[in-house]
Amino acid sequence: MEKARARAAPAATFGGKIRWTVVLPDGFQKKQELTTKVIHASDVTSLNYDHVFAYNPEGALLGVHSRSEAAAIAQAGGFPQFTSLPRTPSP
Repeated sequence: MEKARARAAPAATFGGKIRWTVVLPDGFQKKQELTTKVIHASDVTSLNYDHVFAYNPEGALLGVHSRSEAAAIAQAGGFPQFTSLPRTPSP
């Protein structure tokens, strides 16, 4: 019985209460299914997410950032692919 509970824990962690927003290049179709919404980079107007997972064009993970880290990266000019993200002009 204990082994069955241990195997079930990861599924519960990523269950129906977790929502995912996936940002893909414009060539991909936007859609929403169950807990996942697929959008384009030009649709990102806020980094108000719990975590931001950044990947390179080949699909390799570049980094995992908290909300505050992602905001600091964006303010420093990072995430240039998000063209609709508001930016504070540099002094």
